[in-house]
Amino acid sequence: MAQIATIKVQTASGVKAIPVFQPGDINGNKVRDILHVSTPSGTGVIPLTDTGDATYGFLRVQTQNNGVLAFHDNNGVLIDDFEDGNISEYSQNTGSFSATTGSPVKYGSYSLKCGTNNERIISSTLNYIPSAGDTIEWWGRGDNSYSGLGVIFGYQDTNNYYQSDMRVHSNTLKFGVNNGGSFTWLISKTVSMSQSTWYRQVIEWGSGGNFTITIYDASGSAVGSGTATDTAHTSGSFGFTSAPSNGTPSLTWDRVRVI
Repeated sequence: MAQIATIKVQTASGVKAIPVFQPGDINGNKVRDILHVSTPSGTGVIPLTDTGDATYGFLRVQTQNNGVLAFHDNNGVLIDDFEDGNISEYSQNTGSFSATTGSPVKYGSYSLKCGTNNERIISSTLNYIPSAGDTIEWWGRGDNSYSGLGVIFGYQDTNNYYQSDMRVHSNTLKFGVNNGGSFTWLISKTVSMSQSTWYRQVIEWGSGGNFTITIYDASGSAVGSGTATDTAHTSGSFGFTSAPSNGTPSLTWDRVRVI
């Protein structure tokens, strides 16, 4: 079979070029085509997802040790985009969250929504679970004056995890650690955010425990950032949290990935 293309993949040791050969078998439903690729151990296959997933810019790849991972077209790895329309992978306060269509949605047709304060959902079985050394990117917005939302990562149990928030209702970037049941805010910075506006938070989780967290508006301009150092957790489950407030929030998350 003739080589027809090259896929460049960002790996821990740099960018690797994967030669792509003539499309092979046609499978039904989810997997539509299979690209045969040359690997160190022989010829392998990369299943391509249907056009619905391709529209969102992801290529799902069967890996040897980590199952099927979704790679974004700019080398990002998908954590969750909620396009399956459910939150069956999550546990804890699942009754307060839902993956639904309807505005607001940033990417695709679905987004994660929550209308209850001080709740969370957690999963250890997502497409990819970030760990120290990764950079996490997520989109969020709050649509009323009670809206603060965030992500939880490095989650071991209810007493051990990291939490990074965009508190739209108080114009605050907050990042904290729960270590053995003792919670400490490591970053609490005033930033300028507006209701009913999408923002992107980027969490640089350094392998040595250095954190840089930045909030960007939809145009790519930074609206605030902060740094911290902590080594309490290096891996763990991932999830979403609604901040405490004095009323009923209107919260939305969309496309979460490692970049």
